[in-house]
This record gives sequence, C-alpha cells and structure tokens, in this order.
Amino acid sequence: MPEENKKGSRGKTLLTVFITFILTVILVLGGLGLYIWKANPLNIQACLISGALNSVGSQNSSQDSQNSQTSDTDKHPLLNADQEQQLQEAGVDVGSLPQEISPEAEKCFEDKLGEDRVEEIKNGATPTTLEIMKAGSCF
Repeated sequence: MPEENKKGSRGKTLLTVFITFILTVILVLGGLGLYIWKANPLNIQACLISGALNSVGSQNSSQDSQNSQTSDTDKHPLLNADQEQQLQEAGVDVGSLPQEISPEAEKCFEDKLGEDRVEEIKNGATPTTLEIMKAGSCF
C-alpha cells in the first residue's frame, strides 16, 4: 500500500514539474515577444504592417504597376525620399498629405511626439512606424 502512494505522488510531482515548465516557457516567449514589439530592434513593426498592407494591395495588379512607375517621382515637396519611402511602407498615401503644415497640426505633432523629435523630423530624420501611427490623427 505505501508503494502505491509513492507511484501516485511521483505522477503528481512529474505533472506539476511539467505544467510549471510549460507555463515558464509561455511566459518567457510572451515576454520576449512583447520586448521585440515594444523595443522594435529590427524594425519588425514596419515589416509586419507593410507586409499586411502589401498583401491587401497586391490584389489589384494594375495599381501595383502604377505605384512602381510613380515611385521614382517626388510626391511631396516637404518630405525627402527616405521619409516618403517610410510613409509609403506604412501604407500612407504621400500624395494626399497636406502641402503645408498648419500651426495646429504642428502643435498636435509636438504633443504626440515631443518637440525635440518633431525638430529632428523637420530636419530630415525618418519617422518610425509607431510615430506615424501616433501622429496620424493630427492630419
């Protein structure tokens, strides 16, 4: 009889260790995924967002060929080529953006991104995908 209790307690111990191991792996992978999403060390957000937008947009091949023909032209006078490319990869139609930034919109950008970052972008820095999403409501 004591031998049966040992077998049952071993099974419970192994089950507890197995469940603890599985939960630890899930928590570590979740934490790693959250870190990668928040810190964005490899610009993964832009790749995921542009990939999703490109898969939706690739259904119309004529639109794709038209976009490839006009990608070499300057679509917005206030943006440099890198900024235009970053916005296009994020799914923003650069041609539809306003040609002038109103004081209200600039104030909105400063509230969303901070004065220092707005100055960097005005001086030619390329905004990140997260910054584009944050400032999208300012247009």
